[in-house]
Amino acid sequence: MRKILLAFATLLLPTAGVCQQKIENGVRAELNTAPLVRVLIVTRPDPEQTNGGASFASASSYISDALSDSAKNVRPIGSLPVAAAEISAAALPRLREDPNVVLVTRDIPMPPTLMDSVPFIGGDKMHGLGYSGTNETVAVLDTGAQVDHPALAGAIVGEACFSTDHSNVYNVKSLCPGGFDVGTVAGSAGQCPTDVVGCDHGTHVAGIIAGHNMKFAAKNFGGVAPAAKLLLIQVYSLFDDPAVCKAAGKCIRSFTSDQLRALEYVLKHRAEFSVATVNMSLGSGYFDAACDKSSALTEIIERLRSKGIPTVVSAGNEHFFDGVAEPACISSAVSVAATKKDGSLDVSYSNVASMVHIAAPGTDIVSSVPGSAYATMKGTSMAAPHVAAALALLRQEFPGESVSQLESRLTSGAPITVDVRTGTKLPRLELVHQAAANSSSTGSSPATSSSSMESTPTPDTAPSSPASGTFILKTARPTADIEWALDNNCGNLKCDLKPIGEDTFKLDVTPKPSVAPQDKAKIMTIDTSTVKGLLKDIPSVAVFDNRLSSPFTK
Repeated sequence: MRKILLAFATLLLPTAGVCQQKIENGVRAELNTAPLVRVLIVTRPDPEQTNGGASFASASSYISDALSDSAKNVRPIGSLPVAAAEISAAALPRLREDPNVVLVTRDIPMPPTLMDSVPFIGGDKMHGLGYSGTNETVAVLDTGAQVDHPALAGAIVGEACFSTDHSNVYNVKSLCPGGFDVGTVAGSAGQCPTDVVGCDHGTHVAGIIAGHNMKFAAKNFGGVAPAAKLLLIQVYSLFDDPAVCKAAGKCIRSFTSDQLRALEYVLKHRAEFSVATVNMSLGSGYFDAACDKSSALTEIIERLRSKGIPTVVSAGNEHFFDGVAEPACISSAVSVAATKKDGSLDVSYSNVASMVHIAAPGTDIVSSVPGSAYATMKGTSMAAPHVAAALALLRQEFPGESVSQLESRLTSGAPITVDVRTGTKLPRLELVHQAAANSSSTGSSPATSSSSMESTPTPDTAPSSPASGTFILKTARPTADIEWALDNNCGNLKCDLKPIGEDTFKLDVTPKPSVAPQDKAKIMTIDTSTVKGLLKDIPSVAVFDNRLSSPFTK
């Protein structure tokens, strides 16, 4: 089997005639209306550049020196070649020209992607064969959990917290003990306030994976891998910010930078905790193609995969029929859509796309919640831990196999579920078929495809070059109405409209190729205000920045 190259390693290779796009267009768009924007800056060694060769020991120190007063709150991401920062527009030309910088992308605050499912997927058959997750650990990057919940008794082998403690862009505070931005002691994963919506999320996810001796409605049940251990990692921060939380007041969101720090912690401590797999039931944005080259999470997910640890990610709950959220768009992650208990895709909320790896139960799932209680939830957040736990069962049975081989055991010969809207077919999680045919399956998984890593990088866009933007439109107006408004108002702009779900559209806006170069150069920013102007002739259209707006609600 051909070995997959790390995405960031691919970025560093010279490519004739083109250069990797360094600065995400959304960074420039945000700086058009705000003094600072939170970013992740991926660095690389350059042996011919001062302090850029083998001695390039600290990305954050280098970036802090290079950007000086144009950056605030510069901090390291563990020992990864990445720094988090809040930058002003003055930093852009420095970053663009610096040979030690390979990618600048926004640090996105992502939300969570909100009993008898275990027999449905054949988990009880695996338990009967002696595979219940013994000596295997699932790292759960989530809101933490009620660590003394009876359903999780004896399962928790470690706790950690990575949470943003201050920002010049958002009104935010850390959920780690003492208000610090990191914690690795007992109690680190138990600080999410129970009165804030979403803080029950991690306890529910943990119970799906490794809950045991659970009882609800006079029925006894357990998780998919009831003997597995849990490494609980709290990756959320508490926001008191109307721009993020809207009418909710306070809310929780997880910065990409905190996810990066958590994943690096898993990588460093994988042997100590016997980590078999990682679960991430969170996400943001819309992607209809792999985002390997634009996501700052790609490298660490591939590093974990190379060590035999798959990262399982929920596809998202925006009921898109041909796209997923980030980080599910990373091809080396295991993306999961949600089904009802009859095996059909629940298209009332689940994102579905041909790039999704597998579907699993996500609707009406009973599991543990804070207060030593149990409750029903639904979402791709509930589907992902079914798959993460299933992979832990397979890791127990096949300790020497690669991630691709384990994935193949789940997908090869699996029952198929079909999106009735589009005909998209996905394998459905069901362990019975693999329990009967384990010994012969060694094929590769769809997740091993490296097509996105072999694609030609897009050219870098300098500040004097025309901008572009991708937006989500939410409206009950007919498609023809939107097309009419765009035809009338786009002018020198190329406006590509694409239906992606019920009352939901993706709009890509770029200057037309036929526009004179001097006119293109005048188009410095395309943002939500620009798009609202294009749609001024029709009311009741909500416009959202793609990556920053999930869920896409007012």
